[in-house]
Amino acid sequence: CYTGSGGTVEHSNPPCWGFLEDYAFVVRGLLDLYEASQESAWLEWALRLQDTQDRLFWDSQGGGYFCSEAELGAGLPLRLKDDQDGAEPSANSVSAHNLLRLHGFTGHKDWMDKCVCLLTAFSERMRRVPVALPEMVRALSAQQQTLKQIVICGDRQAKDTKALVQCVHSVYIPNKVLILADGDPSSFLSRQLPFLSTLRRLEDQATAY
Repeated sequence: CYTGSGGTVEHSNPPCWGFLEDYAFVVRGLLDLYEASQESAWLEWALRLQDTQDRLFWDSQGGGYFCSEAELGAGLPLRLKDDQDGAEPSANSVSAHNLLRLHGFTGHKDWMDKCVCLLTAFSERMRRVPVALPEMVRALSAQQQTLKQIVICGDRQAKDTKALVQCVHSVYIPNKVLILADGDPSSFLSRQLPFLSTLRRLEDQATAY
């Protein structure tokens, strides 16, 4: 899809078709980048890409995602859905986690509704052969238990904020989202989760909630 000459990166023309896996794994990577860096640009990109994935691949009748978009599969008798986690998890399993995390980051109910619909679409497969979809079973467990929101209130560049972020990363905490509240009510995340603008640093130090 991209060609480089002389150290440059150029988009090929016409571009290559993207498949569900391309979107799902990039969204996961962008969410991980946000939690690692606390730079909201990664999260905003993930949201835009997830919207595109939903538009191109979502099965509005049966739930879940098709592997290819409708235009690419126009000449095919059917569009497939991957229901097997192998050496790499299936894109639907990854997407289930992505939708859960996006709901945790934004509070938008649509993401949770779509996640539940996806899990329902594969519920019989998980009930009969759960070992075939371990990553999706993990997403189901997270959805049932709800994700923990860990919010750090502080300046992203401050040493005490970085220390708290590192503290969170140093401990294995499954089923959580890590959010930075920088005190700016106009920031992207504060617009998604208005309660973030009400949080305050205690004793003028970065504070975890």
